[in-house]
This record gives sequence, C-alpha cells and structure tokens, in this order.
Amino acid sequence: MSADTLNHALTMWDVGGELDPAVMESAFLHVMDEAEVLRVTFRDEGDGLRLTPRDLGDWRPFLLDFDSEADPEQAAREALADMLREPFDLGRDLLFRLGVVRLGPARSLVVLAYHHLISDGFGMGGLLSRRLAEVYTALARGEKVPELPHPWDAESFATEAAQYRGSRKHTEDRQFWQDYLADAPAPAQVPRVTLPDSTRAVLREPMSDADRWGELTEPIGMVSRTLTVPHAEVVGWTRTAKDMD
Repeated sequence: MSADTLNHALTMWDVGGELDPAVMESAFLHVMDEAEVLRVTFRDEGDGLRLTPRDLGDWRPFLLDFDSEADPEQAAREALADMLREPFDLGRDLLFRLGVVRLGPARSLVVLAYHHLISDGFGMGGLLSRRLAEVYTALARGEKVPELPHPWDAESFATEAAQYRGSRKHTEDRQFWQDYLADAPAPAQVPRVTLPDSTRAVLREPMSDADRWGELTEPIGMVSRTLTVPHAEVVGWTRTAKDMD
C-alpha cells in the first residue's frame, strides 16, 4: 500500500473466433451492474476509511481495434501497458477498466484490468470471467440470462463474511492453517535498498541477460527459496486447474 506503487492487475482471455463487440459490451454492463461489490470507492470522512458502493453511471467498456496494425499484438501490448500504468483515484473512480481488444477478424482479447483492492486473481479470472461468459452466451443466443446463485452486493458479502468469522467453520479453518504452517520458515523479507549510482547507470542502458544478472543481483539483494510439495497436492492442484478451464 505504497503511494508510489500501482497495485494494478490484469486478467486477459485470448478468444479465437468471432466475438461480437456490441454483445460483449452488453454483457459487461449487465455483469458490472450486478457486481456492486466491485463498484466501490474508498473514502475517509473523518470517522475512518469506508467502502462506498456507487452506480455505474456513464461507465462503458473500452474497445480497441488493432486489426489494421502491422503488428496487432505489439500494438495491443503497448496500449494495455499504458492502461495499467494509469493510476486510479481511489475516492472517485470505478477501480476497473474492462473491454475488448480486436486483433483480427477471428481473434480478440477480453481484458479485465483492475486495482487489487477490489479483487484478486480468482475473483477476476474465475468468478467474474465465468459470469461474463455465461451472460455473453445467453445474450448472443437470445436466451434469458441465468440468475446469480448469490447476490453480488456489498451488504451480502459483508454479512456472509461476518457470519463466517463467527462460525465453527472459521475456527476449524484457522486451526487447520495454524497446524499446517506450524513448521514453515519465516516469511522472506525483501530489503528496501538504494541502488548505487553505478547500478542506476546500468539500468538506463540496454543490457544482455548476463549483464543484467551480473550487475543487479548483488545490490538488490534477491532472495530465493525452494519449497517441496507432496505429489498428492500437486495432483490435486492440477486437477482443480483443469476443471476451471
């Protein structure tokens, strides 16, 4: 939570085949209207920091078309990098930038860029992405959009979180992780260092990989740690990942 560090993230889906931008825009608007829990700002009015839900207002998803570019992928890469570098006003802005990048007649990118304060990778790459796909499919087929199994409003999430914290399940989960991590090593601490002038000079010049590692490993103080994971856990993770495809 450093003011000079943009805690932004991006989930991107590479879609093969024709994607209807108008239907995708309708899907974005439908889902983000449902997802009040993502439509929040952070405000401190003297009594502490609070989450403030807000309406979509005139927000619209973006559409970037690089079909005519000599290198559509590179053009998209540069445009999305600029988008991620653009800061959010946490007290005023909707903390996401969602849209479609068209690379060709049969290839598009569905882009979910967001501030990490409102979601993690599972929320965007899992829950939100699945809901977008579900709504887009229904709209494209002219079918009724399926209802959400649980509301995505901020009050419901807060109520469920409070219920969980006071439940036996929370106590059991907490005890499980305390036992599971009892013998874990202390977390690695990445030191904050001031790079010497010689290293700063190297950073400003093009470098080969060998030069980069040779010059930077020592002054930055990189930390490496190897963790051995039981084979059964890896099998379980792999199965879960495949089930989410």
